[in-house]
Amino acid sequence: MLKEISFLSADRSAGGIQRALRDWAAVISENPAYSLTLHVPDSAALRDIATEMALWHRKLTTFDRLLFRAAPLMARLQKQADLVFVHNGFLVAAARHLARQVVGVCHNDKPAKFFGADHLICLTPDGVDNARAKGWGADMVSCIPHFIPNMPATKADLQNASPSRAPLHIISAGRLVAKKNFALFIKAAAIAKSTRPNLQFTLAGTGPEGKMLAKLNAELGNPVSLIGWADLSKLAASADIFCSPSLDEPYGYVLTEMMQAGLAILASPSFGANLILDRGKTAPLLPFAEATKWAEAILALDADRHALTEQKSAAITRLQDPIFSRQRFADDINSLITNQIG
Repeated sequence: MLKEISFLSADRSAGGIQRALRDWAAVISENPAYSLTLHVPDSAALRDIATEMALWHRKLTTFDRLLFRAAPLMARLQKQADLVFVHNGFLVAAARHLARQVVGVCHNDKPAKFFGADHLICLTPDGVDNARAKGWGADMVSCIPHFIPNMPATKADLQNASPSRAPLHIISAGRLVAKKNFALFIKAAAIAKSTRPNLQFTLAGTGPEGKMLAKLNAELGNPVSLIGWADLSKLAASADIFCSPSLDEPYGYVLTEMMQAGLAILASPSFGANLILDRGKTAPLLPFAEATKWAEAILALDADRHALTEQKSAAITRLQDPIFSRQRFADDINSLITNQIG
């Protein structure tokens, strides 16, 4: 008998959760023991997932989302399931009317929002420790990182494996919000360029902090090119180093994407970077608030191109670790479903 599995998400914007939904749906729908359904907003990305995988798709309206938040007892969803993966904490109560087992997927390291779920998935070991410290029992939390699709076959496939002696191009990217800490990136760029003016810095992204960051950049002599939204794969093709100074990054798909593209990484010790960069063994983890340290790390890689190449190579080697494999992810998910519903 098929096990009925559902996803419930209120997320409408393109980004990490919708990418996770696509990746997770691809893996779960491949198992002939499962029947997967989606209860998600009617966004183009999620329509594509449902169409491509021939999945039953319940379109959540704006009214549905408000109802689930304010009056979950009225949330009578159309198709009952054995287990539902909930990707937004405020939907846990409504999910109780959808399935006999509710598993929260904590994309933002805020486990308290998922209280009431039968089980919680965190994306990193630090996320699990954080959840346990905030009241989740040891047997109620699992660490299941996202897997990394489309891995490069060999290091030789990377265009940036051996950088030239030309000035380095250092980039950062993401939504321009406070937790991304892009002010530090701009300050570090200004410090580095005071020593090596020919270094090139680029920040890609849009968001509510855009005007503030533009003002700071101007005050510091415009050390960074602020280019708004950009195709990151094209931007990475011209870059050498990617900086991720985030104050809070539960996993951070962008780190693995930039590592795949052949860039060296400099990152703050967020939960995601701690896992992806093996707690600093793969690439330096730098302080959240010390722009001088970031500038020094950039200048050191500019001065020692052999070290830069080694760091790029280390990033690719790290992505080969079984922890990031699709098979590991499928095994973990299948094991969790079996443990929860038999």
